[in-house]
Amino acid sequence: MPNVVISRVPVTMLGSAVAFFSVLVITADFHLAALVFILIIMGFSKSAKAELPLIQVMIGLYLYLFVFRFLVLTIYKVTPKLGRVVISLEDMRNMLLLISYEALVIILVFRAFKSTNPENPAKKILSDWLSSRNATLLLNILFVCTLMGFFLMLVTTGSIFTLVDVLFSHRKISVTQEPVWQLGLTLWSLFSTPFLTLSLLRYLKLQNTGIFRVFPIQAFLILAIFVLVFGGRLGILISCVIAFSLSRYLGFYLRKSWIFLGVACVLVFLLIGNARTQTVNDFFDLKKTLISATYPVLDAAALAASSPSDIPDQLKSGDRFSAYAISFIPRFLWPEKPLLTSLTLDTQIAQVFGYENQRGVTGWPSGFATEPYLIGGVYGVFIYALFLGMLLKIVVMRLNSRNTSRLEGIEFVAQYSLFYFLIAIMKDGDTLAAIQSGIRLFIWLSALLVIVRSWQKLSQKGV
Repeated sequence: MPNVVISRVPVTMLGSAVAFFSVLVITADFHLAALVFILIIMGFSKSAKAELPLIQVMIGLYLYLFVFRFLVLTIYKVTPKLGRVVISLEDMRNMLLLISYEALVIILVFRAFKSTNPENPAKKILSDWLSSRNATLLLNILFVCTLMGFFLMLVTTGSIFTLVDVLFSHRKISVTQEPVWQLGLTLWSLFSTPFLTLSLLRYLKLQNTGIFRVFPIQAFLILAIFVLVFGGRLGILISCVIAFSLSRYLGFYLRKSWIFLGVACVLVFLLIGNARTQTVNDFFDLKKTLISATYPVLDAAALAASSPSDIPDQLKSGDRFSAYAISFIPRFLWPEKPLLTSLTLDTQIAQVFGYENQRGVTGWPSGFATEPYLIGGVYGVFIYALFLGMLLKIVVMRLNSRNTSRLEGIEFVAQYSLFYFLIAIMKDGDTLAAIQSGIRLFIWLSALLVIVRSWQKLSQKGV
């Protein structure tokens, strides 16, 4: 055990030092560089083998969504523009500093709680389940549901070319309100990323038990649909982040060949980004490629904070809470269900400042500091960080305290839903939407586990 800790500290120190000097050289901002250094040190240097690596994931997303964006725009002296409004780099810097302090508070609160069960028997339960027949059955059900969702959308649309044009460009067409289309979209959105995540985890589990197989053809098929039809960078990102995080948490050994797969995923991200921004022919233009590889999360956060307009009043509206409450009812059961679109944080920002052309009407993801800042200013951000840090730690401690599982696979479902919630908070910043997504995923995936258990019981009885 001591060897593991000793070998990790130099890597963390080296990475923190490289990040510090990179930020300092690019921005000439010692304050920001020091914050980045501290956050990386605090996020990665302390070994927490019995806990889910939520803090590490949070810091990784912080570096990608916020710091990376700021550094790219600073290097090329690009004046960011959101919709119709130009944003100053100074506004972005101020928002990035606030976001950095928010992340620091979350880490401090998270680290302040001590784990109740340092051994964490839930890890063994999850590891054993990944190689069980129940996990195989759940994976097959997820695949069937995911593929069925895609084909329902394809049949309703009538043409693969129309479907690609609609989904890849985020455009909306009349069939999106039809129950069959909505059922297809619900199946795909609920089960595609859990399927890819579980496929990766099971593949890694088999490799760690000495069983070497070809990567599942089903996973390649869903991945191809993600890339070519949906342009789904986010779905791929979520699957990779959660699968890698859980594999490290379970102690799986990752072969060196996975580095090449990681590079391949980065290239896919760049290709999708270039295609969406219509810069395919300029793939080797480093400036355009780097800009297309980033999300405009920091841009939206800086603009909303500097020119909040009437967004705070909309966020506090009682209609927003009731709309999210009824959103748990699937649209294919209630085709006329009121849309959440006008009530989400990203759409409200876009309605005030203008939509991005290639994103249709999907709005602007703004990151995890924007909503509390709009509601309560700087104090609102720090109060929010306190509660978010406590919430994450309490849930993790609850998950770690399990020493038995009444429903096989519930550890995977709970942990996946928690990671999904964190990623949604970091990227979109809409707390109600993130809670709704996490709970909805947990309910539907748990329902599939009940089906798996029932199937196994019937099989054992010979029915």
